[in-house]
Amino acid sequence: MSGIIGSARLRSGLIGMLTDPSQPAFSAVNDGSDSVANASSVTIALDTAIFDTRSNVTSNTFTAPVTGKYLISGQCRVDAGSSPLSRFANAVMTINTSNRNYKFGYNNMYTNEDDQMMVWGTALCDMDANDACYLQWYCSRFGASGATTTVGDSSNLTTSLSGFLVA
Repeated sequence: MSGIIGSARLRSGLIGMLTDPSQPAFSAVNDGSDSVANASSVTIALDTAIFDTRSNVTSNTFTAPVTGKYLISGQCRVDAGSSPLSRFANAVMTINTSNRNYKFGYNNMYTNEDDQMMVWGTALCDMDANDACYLQWYCSRFGASGATTTVGDSSNLTTSLSGFLVA
């Protein structure tokens, strides 16, 4: 069963749950190999949209189509190169919005056996219409040797940003 209430298109299921198929929701990934300079921040490219119900993701940014509360999740995986068990002084992933920045990170962390490490986080963000949201990565390594690059591909959510309108 479906119907129109005001200007919203709603559907009700057999158990009475209401859904809005035009609700803002997105999931976008980084295809990997973006270079991250030691002790500097980089905006993570969102190379491939897995889905984007209202076409609100362009390049590196989600733009809120309406004012509301958005549940935003991000994760970044990086590769420390060929230095086995590389040690990071700091690794910080930030979900940046026009109103606030949400930081998630570690101090003094080692990479795994594949010289990779990951930071992830989720935030309930208060966004106004046309506010921007993007993912940023910062890391500093002891010794600052070797390259650090993002890890990802278009078929999984290794390095990604996703979200949807909650209320």
